[in-house]
Amino acid sequence: MPGLNQHLPTYSQAPKMRIATWVIFGTLLLTGALTADARMPAVGDWVNIKVPGVILVTEYIGTITDVDENMITLNCTYIGNVNAAGAHEVSKWDANLSVCVGKGSILSLTWP
Repeated sequence: MPGLNQHLPTYSQAPKMRIATWVIFGTLLLTGALTADARMPAVGDWVNIKVPGVILVTEYIGTITDVDENMITLNCTYIGNVNAAGAHEVSKWDANLSVCVGKGSILSLTWP
């Protein structure tokens, strides 16, 4: 039966397969060792949230007042729109508005 032995590695292929197995194993081990846990912001954290719009990106800066399963509520001290070049088109400081942002719509979320 000539087709039966086609799927078995030959003697010359066996060392290459062992090396490939160790490379894959080492890569997975290294990837797992370098993984860090991400922390969600908590109530009272000062954050910068960016939400994409049709043309501009809306930026909210303020203190988180509530974190829900789907929403983050914050008391904004700054609300602004940022264009593609990074320039602020429209901005309002000392807004003191309560804003709810859906977690699924957040483009970036940063805090110190």
